Amino acid sequence: MTLSEIVKHNAELANKVINTQGVLNALVSCMGNQDWEVRQQACGCLAGIAKHTEALAQRLVNANILPKLINCTKDKKTAVQSQAILCLKEISCHSVDLARSVCDVTEALNSIIDNLNKSEHSRLHGSMMIGYIAGFNHELARSIVNASGHKVLMKVLKEDTERHLKAAAAWSLGQIGKHSAEIAKELINQNVLKELLEVYKEENNKVLRDKAKRSLKAIMYQCFVVEPLMELMGLADEKVLRQILLQVARILRSDPEEKKAFVDKAYLDKIKEILTKDGSKLKSALDEFDELFPPVIVPEVKEEPVKEKVEEPEPEVKVEEQIKKDPKKK
Repeated sequence: MTLSEIVKHNAELANKVINTQGVLNALVSCMGNQDWEVRQQACGCLAGIAKHTEALAQRLVNANILPKLINCTKDKKTAVQSQAILCLKEISCHSVDLARSVCDVTEALNSIIDNLNKSEHSRLHGSMMIGYIAGFNHELARSIVNASGHKVLMKVLKEDTERHLKAAAAWSLGQIGKHSAEIAKELINQNVLKELLEVYKEENNKVLRDKAKRSLKAIMYQCFVVEPLMELMGLADEKVLRQILLQVARILRSDPEEKKAFVDKAYLDKIKEILTKDGSKLKSALDEFDELFPPVIVPEVKEEPVKEKVEEPEPEVKVEEQIKKDPKKK
């Protein structure tokens, strides 16, 4: 506990502690102590060291503490689990290499996600850790999805009553879905967009609303299918509706098949119905769709006036000509 109080202040003090001969080895050894409070304080002290810089976190990884931290996430005492996951979060948030080091430990992600699913005490650290890992690149985000991390985050978002936990889950879902259409599709299949929109609409907490809105936009940007976006149209306010319309127009410009389906399902009429309501500030958004679906111009056919037939008078036959033709008549 004394060492924890020293290292928490800054990187300089944390460096002095682990540079002291035998201290780091003693802390690692304490993670296996029979007294659960010693295990708890050892994990907390290592978390206080790791949080300051990437170099300090790397030194802990080099000391081979990751397997022991994973064991502590399965501890019978929830306090030990919580501090172990906090330490893993502080290590993995610094760089893609450190995040990958954590994921490469056998059963690391499964253990963290299982803990997040079962224990309320570790949900904040676990949710944030998943977001940090997934946020670095597509490969790590895919590993989170493969371990069903997105499903557990959805459970936290829907069922938890603590707003700071819901905010952490909302943020992490955006970190997972921001990389590719492939991953975004898997989130959309779990109704992530609808759930984030519901949280954004119903909550008064500014932090939670902002996290939900940002994640909603990040996942929508990677959505290249019109139908799930159209399902949000009737639920969204003007700010979110604008983002939906921009993404729908972007999809239609790049995908002829989606454009055909858009026409077949009469989605354009639905959009115009929403945008032309009295008082709507989104009427300018119709310009995007007017460019995509210009009105068909039918050429005007001019009717030509009917000319009346004028009977021509029969030619006048002179008497002399008649005599020539008929000599009997003189």
